[in-house]
Amino acid sequence: MTLDLPRLFWKRLTCDTLNENDIKVIDETWMNNFDTYKNYKAAMPEEDFKSEMGEMFMQGQDSAGQLVDLCENGSKIPVTYANLDDYIRGNINLRFTESKEQYKAIKEGFDVTFRSSYLKMISWKDLELKTVGDPIIDVDRLKAMSEYKNCTERHDVVRRFWRVLKELTNEQKKSYLRFVWGRVRLPPWDAQNIEQHTVQLDENKKTTHLPFGRSCNFRIELPPYTSDAQLKQKLLFAME
Repeated sequence: MTLDLPRLFWKRLTCDTLNENDIKVIDETWMNNFDTYKNYKAAMPEEDFKSEMGEMFMQGQDSAGQLVDLCENGSKIPVTYANLDDYIRGNINLRFTESKEQYKAIKEGFDVTFRSSYLKMISWKDLELKTVGDPIIDVDRLKAMSEYKNCTERHDVVRRFWRVLKELTNEQKKSYLRFVWGRVRLPPWDAQNIEQHTVQLDENKKTTHLPFGRSCNFRIELPPYTSDAQLKQKLLFAME
């Protein structure tokens, strides 16, 4: 499944401990604002702090951009030197706990296929891997789920293809999967009933032709390229 979601999402499903970095990877600018406020408090007296901060109240902004009171009558309570730490903690906790109804609905969906209590027995990383696959593309995994048409895995062009694919960056490997499959992640090794990746040799094509990716069939069609450099250049161009 092509579903790139932040670790905060998976952690909340498995009830893993959350930390500030879980938010920072989603909204670094938002988190950096709080570091700036802390630096103000540490570097200046209370009078200067109030002037630097301006008029702020005990309200936080959720992911939808809506203002939410961080405490009772928060919209009327100014942020001060004394309650700054409460203001920061309140904002972070708001992000940690928002969308409760949506998470509840997702867990109810899990209950359709297995008991959602299982989520407490695995790590967030395992849940992500089982659900959407590994973000790091393992060429050996792709090779293990491959079949061949008009050639065998021992053919020179096929060997050349695998050598080139292993040399690519992870982002380029994702581009390859998108080119031939419309996805950017592979299923885990223990996944069953998976679609097979096909490497097809088309010796009727000239080596000046580009490879052809059939994303509906999870197939790459390769002309009989005569060098690694030629295959790599044509493949990268075709994927752009």
